[in-house]
Amino acid sequence: MSEKIASENELKTKQPTTKKTVLKPAPDLILEHVDETPLSIGKMLKTARIQQNISVAEIAQALNLRVTLIHEIENDNFDNISAPTYLKGYLKNFAIKVKISPTELLQQLDLQGSTTAVKLQSFSRRTIRENRDQKLTFVSYGIAFGLLLMLIIWWVQDTSLEQAPDFSERTIEEIVAEQAIALEQEQQMKIASAEVSQLETFSETPKPPVASPNTSLSMQLSNDCWMEIRDADGNFLVNGLKKSGYAVNINGKAPFSVVIGAPESVQLEYQGIPVDMTSFQQGQVARFSIPLTR
Repeated sequence: MSEKIASENELKTKQPTTKKTVLKPAPDLILEHVDETPLSIGKMLKTARIQQNISVAEIAQALNLRVTLIHEIENDNFDNISAPTYLKGYLKNFAIKVKISPTELLQQLDLQGSTTAVKLQSFSRRTIRENRDQKLTFVSYGIAFGLLLMLIIWWVQDTSLEQAPDFSERTIEEIVAEQAIALEQEQQMKIASAEVSQLETFSETPKPPVASPNTSLSMQLSNDCWMEIRDADGNFLVNGLKKSGYAVNINGKAPFSVVIGAPESVQLEYQGIPVDMTSFQQGQVARFSIPLTR
């Protein structure tokens, strides 16, 4: 029994002892993978970072990048990197920090170019979409500005139409003309009524007037008055409504036939001699001949 124990101890002493060795990272470490499929760029950087015992935060601080961007690089997600030049710069600095040969890493990037190109194309499509959205925004602003401008023009035109003068209202000139026409019609009505109701104011039988060619008759009005004056041949010398202050000298063939709507407003002179108008009743139409016949 003792011999058996001794032989087992002898065998144990003859067996080689294994030592646990620790590999130190060498500069410009080139990672190899046992599988036939090569590691992607992100996995190469992540594996090297873990072997160097460097945290993601330390890499981000050293490269002045966001922590999320470091995770995206290690996951081969390059969508948030604006240009291939920036991507190569980030990968080169990342490789130097984790002690991987930048040249070999960029060569791996070229081998992985098809996948990266697809992702960059995806980013390019997103840029195009953003540009298109920006153009649509500008077009929308342009349409809104145009509508606002049209609204302002419409409001200004509507305001100007509201402030335009109303030509439907009668002007002062029209009112004065209407009053003059009304006054003339009133005088004509007085003359028509006087022809029916006026009594002969002269008691003596009138004598036929002596014709005297080229006699003169002058008059002046103190108020508006309607009148009618004819010569011996029946020609109208004065006819219609005359305004206050009206004055005229008439030369014609006597006797003159005179009709005056307001005799108190008229001063007459025949051949330079004043004609007495006080014999005519005020407010009544005077109808007589000049020279006066009694």
